[in-house]
Amino acid sequence: MLISPTCSMHAQGGEGYAHAVRMLAPVLSIQHLVDTGAVKEAALDDLRTYDHLANYFYLPPVEEHDFPESLALLYGVITIHHDYLVERQISQLSEEAAIHLKVKLTAFFTGSLFSHEDFEDDGD
Repeated sequence: MLISPTCSMHAQGGEGYAHAVRMLAPVLSIQHLVDTGAVKEAALDDLRTYDHLANYFYLPPVEEHDFPESLALLYGVITIHHDYLVERQISQLSEEAAIHLKVKLTAFFTGSLFSHEDFEDDGD
């Protein structure tokens, strides 16, 4: 899952990309994580409702791409060249989900807790 902020990708005052490096969080199916003991099955209802695990980001299934219910592993971020990603995108986060990702990444990387409202675009 791409987690690079778009402001760090786009060239300031120009067109195209400022650089070609992207940050990705690996994504594994919830079933795999339960089967291997990384996530407890008893935690799944709360996970689906609250996305409460600090090291993970919940991703619902994407039926049209046969993509199972999954978790992005925020602790396993890798870097990759943009060209590898071309034509591999299967979905894009909604605005609400992108704000939630910002909340989760801020909490994970800084240990600071913010509200979703702190990341909403007020249109200014």
